[in-house]
Amino acid sequence: MISDLIQRHFGRVIKGELKFYKPESFAQILKQLEGKEFELTIMPKREEHSVEQRGYIHALCRWLVAQTEIFGGWEEDEVYRFIMERFGGSYQVVNRVLQNKQKEKVRVTMTRSIKDMSKKEVSELIEKLLQWLAEQGVYPPSAEEAKWSKYSKKSR
Repeated sequence: MISDLIQRHFGRVIKGELKFYKPESFAQILKQLEGKEFELTIMPKREEHSVEQRGYIHALCRWLVAQTEIFGGWEEDEVYRFIMERFGGSYQVVNRVLQNKQKEKVRVTMTRSIKDMSKKEVSELIEKLLQWLAEQGVYPPSAEEAKWSKYSKKSR
């Protein structure tokens, strides 16, 4: 049975034909969809953000909590959420109205996740964050400095 999750397949267009990197997987999906309606979206593959970019953002969160007063009393995950809400892009917040068990309407705010961002988008997020921090008089370590600091990995 096919999952409700969106199936992503990658490949190239060669002489007007789709050439999948994993053609067996795509063929399996086609068999599962036999007789059903489907939606196919084709777009240029985006360049995924790097592990280093993601690591730098998390290192900045840890550094901001440990070394500055700008987020006095906040936890790392609260700083991360603030960064994503404030600098994560023009459409990072989506409002939805859901029904809870008492049939009351509840407003939920969804914040864009870094995992959904391209390399360029994460670079822009980091630039905006560093600019904002400089405006606050806060100068965090560079990506290279953070990579070798105690803030590069969470210790638990």
